[in-house]
Amino acid sequence: MRAFEAAGLESIAPPSCKGKHPQVHAHYFTESGEFGSLDKNAQQVDDGIYEITGVHTFRIGDSSFRYTIKGDDTLTLEPVITREQRREALARPRGFTTASWMVSVAYEGTTWDRVPCEGWC
Repeated sequence: MRAFEAAGLESIAPPSCKGKHPQVHAHYFTESGEFGSLDKNAQQVDDGIYEITGVHTFRIGDSSFRYTIKGDDTLTLEPVITREQRREALARPRGFTTASWMVSVAYEGTTWDRVPCEGWC
């Protein structure tokens, strides 16, 4: 819920998000430009191609993110939601939208840690 509030989209937070913690899952980025998400059972639930677009920015499809890397192993993401993406999300509060996906991927205030892929990647 905090992630949706931080993005100014609290009114579209899915009901299951209110008062809940995100389910355990993993995201990954490969050197070849692949992005993906695995559920708690290590099953792929999301995928795409990412492209570095600036010193601290990248895109996945129509979605842009700012990123910081601390040390060699800790990644922080921030969605860069356009006015059009925000309008679409607010107009379709229960539908899948780019903005809601971006917030769900980035989870404001959380960090991602580099871990060995142990054969799944």
